[in-house]
Amino acid sequence: MECHTQSNTRRQGHELFPLQLAFLAFIDCVLSYDINCGYPIYSLDHFEAQFPEEADFIAGMRWLIPLLHVQNHCNNCTYLFSSAYIESMGHFHNETAEQSWVELNQLAGQTHQMNNGHRQDTTIGTGQRQPLWVSGNT
Repeated sequence: MECHTQSNTRRQGHELFPLQLAFLAFIDCVLSYDINCGYPIYSLDHFEAQFPEEADFIAGMRWLIPLLHVQNHCNNCTYLFSSAYIESMGHFHNETAEQSWVELNQLAGQTHQMNNGHRQDTTIGTGQRQPLWVSGNT
């Protein structure tokens, strides 16, 4: 994590403070995705060849499959990639990214005949509006 953050801040012309470096030494990166059992196999090799400055970041990454999706994988995936079996992960809600589908499914009937650009504009615009209960308005 430290190498990745340092390279990104240096690209922007900044340096990290000692306190920031100390914090980065204690955190790690976890990627949770439906088919993560396939990604870590060759990801480090690809990053070492294409982006060597980011290879340390990928080497330290922990890969998870959301609990809902890991049930459809083989038993090895369950033990290797389920958050229930990975140290310091515990049980957490892995489906946060999919909560937007509830709202987006309501748009399907309206957007299925739109051209690609119009459909994207409508979908993105819908995601930027906040429901009344979020903004505090009544």
